[in-house]
Amino acid sequence: MSLTDPIRADPDDVMSETIGALTRRVEHCGVAVALMDRPWNHDLAQLPHETASAFVGCLDWREVAARFASP
Repeated sequence: MSLTDPIRADPDDVMSETIGALTRRVEHCGVAVALMDRPWNHDLAQLPHETASAFVGCLDWREVAARFASP
């Protein structure tokens, strides 16, 4: 999967509900990841600081769109 080729991306690769999958995306692709503000997403203490800092907390899809502007 290429970040410049979202048409071929599997939706499960782009949107995931597991911290493990998102952590792999951050660590292997070096990208920032929007993380919805939900109770189960608040505890990132077990992750290395550089990984946890790549997660961008967002309240809703409007905030995701504002923080991750299209190229």
